Amino acid sequence: MTLRVPFEEFAAAVARLLSTSEAYVTPTGEGTLVTAADPSRNILLRVSAETDPESVRARLEEQGILVFAGAWEEESPLCVPESPCEPVAEAAEESAPPPSFVAVVAYKSDEESPGAWVDAYPYRPTETQVLNAMHQELTENGEIAEVSFEEFVRLSKANVVVIEPEAVQAFVRRHTTV
Repeated sequence: MTLRVPFEEFAAAVARLLSTSEAYVTPTGEGTLVTAADPSRNILLRVSAETDPESVRARLEEQGILVFAGAWEEESPLCVPESPCEPVAEAAEESAPPPSFVAVVAYKSDEESPGAWVDAYPYRPTETQVLNAMHQELTENGEIAEVSFEEFVRLSKANVVVIEPEAVQAFVRRHTTV
């Protein structure tokens, strides 16, 4: 079960609902994703802060929260045999490109076959972030009529898959000839 709260209420929600005082932060394109969880009770708290991870960390630590790099996820990452499921390491060099997470959305279309939409991110996006990006793009391109996000999700019957950078590389290695 996931609870989304405003950033200002995050520390109070952690204290009230969880048996820990730990949170995880990770940068996103729009700011910082903050999560805390109690897996034994199936509770995940998440918030998007519109500021950098360092500011978020400082604010939470002032409120008595232990802060670590990372993010709790609602689902297990996609694993392939050639690539063990491990957190994505940050780029060793500053000039190295960020890891690429590929998001694929299969959805019900008006045509005979289902539709597919693909996007890539330098961070692991949530299902909501992926569907928001898809909704925005299709609306801006005029491919769908003005419809609320909630209605879009309901009508499209979308299935979102986020492919981890290690899995992307494993797919590439399978098709690389030596």
